[in-house]
Amino acid sequence: MIELMTDEGITYCVAEGDRNTAVQQFMNEHAMRSFKCLPPPSDGIIIGAWQGDLVVGSVALDFREAHERFPLEELYPLRAFEELFSEGFDRTRIVQAGRWFTTLKGSTVSHNLLKATGIYARPRGRIHLLGEGK
Repeated sequence: MIELMTDEGITYCVAEGDRNTAVQQFMNEHAMRSFKCLPPPSDGIIIGAWQGDLVVGSVALDFREAHERFPLEELYPLRAFEELFSEGFDRTRIVQAGRWFTTLKGSTVSHNLLKATGIYARPRGRIHLLGEGK
């Protein structure tokens, strides 16, 4: 387990082993409740927000090489996104975040999941975030 940060009694860490299984289950249950479907499998990094032994939030991160398309590129025409990058659209500088869920409404968990994403992604050269909000 790679602990990224702790705030207000909630620990944010890269989910591995049994913790990965628990966060995957949390994401699947939340997606079924919210969208009536399961999310596609993630082969990326998963960050879980933990309050003791209880998962209270999640975010899945996808990293791509320059020639590999992000999952969101399959859903949306990203030409508009490419125009936002004045230095050029470089997938090796981007992390895609998805499955961004929390059960603690009105808390800082949602914000802190994005902060934890930055803590994990920035040292790996990923300085831009690609995601969608619903």
